[in-house]
Amino acid sequence: MNGSVDDAIGSLHGFNQGGVETEGPYGQIGQALELPSGDDYVDLPTGGVNEEGGLTLAFWAWLELPTEGAAPLIDRIEVSNNLWSFSYEQSSETVHFITRNNDGSGYHNLSTWSPPAAEWVHVTSVYRAPSGLKELHVNGSLVGEELAPLDGFTMPTMRLGEVAEGTWNSNCRFSKVGVWERALVEEEILALYNAQLPVLGCTDSIACNFNEEANIEDDSCVYPLFGEDCETGGAACGEGTIWDSSLQSCVGFDECPSDLNDDGIVGINDLLSLLSDFGTMCEGPETVEFTCGDPVDYHGYDYATVQIGEQCWFAENLLTEFYDNGDGILGDLSDEDWTTTSDGAQAIFDDSISNLNVYGRLYNFHAVLDERSLCPAGWHVPEDSSWDTLTESLGGVDYAGLAMKSSADDLPSWDGDNSSGFSGLPGGYRDLDGDYVSPSKGRWWTSTVYGCGAWHRDLFPNNDALLLSSYCNRAGFSVRCLKDTE
Repeated sequence: MNGSVDDAIGSLHGFNQGGVETEGPYGQIGQALELPSGDDYVDLPTGGVNEEGGLTLAFWAWLELPTEGAAPLIDRIEVSNNLWSFSYEQSSETVHFITRNNDGSGYHNLSTWSPPAAEWVHVTSVYRAPSGLKELHVNGSLVGEELAPLDGFTMPTMRLGEVAEGTWNSNCRFSKVGVWERALVEEEILALYNAQLPVLGCTDSIACNFNEEANIEDDSCVYPLFGEDCETGGAACGEGTIWDSSLQSCVGFDECPSDLNDDGIVGINDLLSLLSDFGTMCEGPETVEFTCGDPVDYHGYDYATVQIGEQCWFAENLLTEFYDNGDGILGDLSDEDWTTTSDGAQAIFDDSISNLNVYGRLYNFHAVLDERSLCPAGWHVPEDSSWDTLTESLGGVDYAGLAMKSSADDLPSWDGDNSSGFSGLPGGYRDLDGDYVSPSKGRWWTSTVYGCGAWHRDLFPNNDALLLSSYCNRAGFSVRCLKDTE
């Protein structure tokens, strides 16, 4: 992959037409910036289409759709015909993505997306040079494409959100806008959409270390030791508790309140009541006990689980690009970088987002061994002996594969009967030289070190067995998580 999603030539954090401050539902995404001089638009510079790299425009938008006419989202300026525009047409209820050359030739209109009203959506428009393929991606997924060669496309500036006269009206908000003089690849587009996840930190606004950008609570909140003075030090409170400055301790939301006699005053009588209860344990917040078969939320994705014998397994391959603590796992590696790295790394088979949604990611064994853990807390990459236990519960090595592979009736399907619910699929693997190999078979790491790498388990087509083999640590295989035993 050339460059990165950080190399935009023009970028903007966010704005709302008319400069009205408006907060969206995604933390940083949607926090508006006031526009200078009350203008209802922003101009972004671009040199036009790069003949070798193409052009990409990406943004978050909150669409408040018109009752009539059309709403221009992105429009041309300075060149009368030259065009790279988005507009919403009320009559057809679709967004039009239109391109046209300086002389008016090459008009192409891609209008396959009907957007939701009053909801944040991520939009990416791409022109891939020199092939001439035009693409529209919404929320990280491709929704339309068309061959639309551009010749003489220069448009030096893109204008976002200008309100035109007549029936043209626009009341949309933009955030995290970027322009690239190249065509972003699918993984980069998905990364832009997923950039909001995960942001770990303290999400309690009354804490000393409140992080307004965080959207996942990591139990790191620190509260003042004395009144509202954060500079004197603080204490971290666990899940389901808050800081009580009068007691100088963490207490439950409703249990053990500091005003123990409910007279509206925290005083000596409350202290006497507290001392009378000394040694009595307060009940903590109610927790929902996990039952195998319930989904497991991990980095914003719900993984299906399945009970097989005495074990509880993920019923689908791991697809996260983060370790359990939120650190990113190295990705987007060239063949050469894949073969030489000694760090944990992940990849998507054939670098195709469609493969990610079905087969998950491929991880090298360095990632499996990383102490930050691929699997969520309470789960782990299973040892080879755990796979032995699985096969024994399914009738032995020679028959386990049939029970583990998806059936012809499943979607996606394979040639097993899936009687176990494991739902194994042929996700292929990444070889030692970085090549993607064997999309007809599935391979899963164990965490048991052997030779230059580790043992792994394989499912093959037209074979009822679960096979055992070993491979060096720079290979990329699928991963399943197994619940820890009590």
